[in-house]
Parts: sequence; C-alpha cells; structure tokens
Amino acid sequence: MLGAVINGSAIVLASLIGLLFKRGIKESLQDAMEKALGLAVFLVGLSGALQNMFSIDENGALQTNGGLILVLSLAIGTLLGELLDIDDKMNRFGIYIEQKLHFEQFSKGFVGASLLFCTGAMAIIGPITEVLTGDMSVQLVKSGMDATIAIIMASTMGIGVAFSGLVVFLYQGAFALLGLLAGNAIDPQLLSQICMVGYAIVMCIGINFLKMTKLKTANMISAVFIPVFVYLLSMLKTL
Repeated sequence: MLGAVINGSAIVLASLIGLLFKRGIKESLQDAMEKALGLAVFLVGLSGALQNMFSIDENGALQTNGGLILVLSLAIGTLLGELLDIDDKMNRFGIYIEQKLHFEQFSKGFVGASLLFCTGAMAIIGPITEVLTGDMSVQLVKSGMDATIAIIMASTMGIGVAFSGLVVFLYQGAFALLGLLAGNAIDPQLLSQICMVGYAIVMCIGINFLKMTKLKTANMISAVFIPVFVYLLSMLKTL
C-alpha cells in the first residue's frame, strides 16, 4: 500500500506545482500543450495495447493474444458504463465540487486525470507486484511519470488534477488487496488482457485531449474487469 500512497501524493504535489505555472501561461499555449499531451497519451496507449495484444512465437510468427477479448470487453464494458451512466456521475461530482469551492475547470481536470492515471498497466501491475514481492520499483517509476504529466495537466486544466491523487490511491489500493487475496494464482495472460483493455481506454483519453471528438471514457472503465469474468467462466468450464 505504500506505493499507492507515494503515487497519490506525487500526483497531488506535482499538480500544485503545475498550478503555479498556470497563471503565467496564455490560453492559446494551454490549448497547444493539451493537444501535445493528447498525442503523447494516444501513442502510449496504442503502444501498450499492441504490446499486450500481439506476441512473437518461437518460430518468429506474429500471434494475437486477445483481439476478441478486447472487442468484447470494450463493448460489454461500455454498455454497462452507459447503463450505470458512470461518466455523467463523475462529471456531476466534479461540477458539484467546482460550484461549491469555486474551482475553475475542476470537473475536466479531475475526470480526465483520474481516468488517465488509473487505466494504464502500471496502475494494475504495480500494486499487485508490491504486495506479492515487496518490490515497489513499478510504483516508483509510475509515480515519476504521473508527476510529470500532472504538472502539465494541472497547468492547463486546474486543481481538479490534484484531487485525482485520491482516486489513484483508492484504485491501486483495491488492486493491492486483490493481490493479497489471490497471491501468486493470478494468471499472467489475464493480467496482459486487462492491461490491453486499459491501454485501449488510454488511447480514447488521448483522443479527447486532442479534441477530435468527445468519448465518454469513464463509461468504458468497467471494460477493464470484463477479462476477469471471462477468465472465471473459462475456469468454471474446466471443473
């Protein structure tokens, strides 16, 4: 759990630093920085999704490891998200805080940063690795990466980014608990599939930053858990 604390704290502190720069950045420059960040996020998501979707076998042939799982996860996960209206609820919460505390653009920064920091592979693998082996290296690397991104995001989107640190702590804490309960029984292929779906959602976050269209990425977040249900169903069939 210490890794989750460090990661969440790094995001908060980095966001506060980013807010100091916000006052001296013109609106046109903020827009340019946000789009540049969007492109970087999209490419990171694309790279991660492809890395977890394809592999090279012993004969040097390219194999796909879960294209169907990706399609099913995004379709079913988005359907559940739309039915639960997760995106609207998160935005309503952000707007509520924005109105109560008079924080400009709180909802945009809070929702965007929370999704970005939670849907990558490191947010899942890091806490699980920490509780199983005691190795926090993944968590520390992620904390540094998130801090860098948080500075840029907070300088363009405001203080909402800082509050995403709490979401990251709770999210990674949940996976740390999962690691404690499951132990070494977690299938590496399942982890790869979860990460693949997560990176696909990261791509969608990047598209939103680029302002090409508006995707309700929060409604896709439940897609990350669909591979778990598929895996459990396959295990039941073998009993």
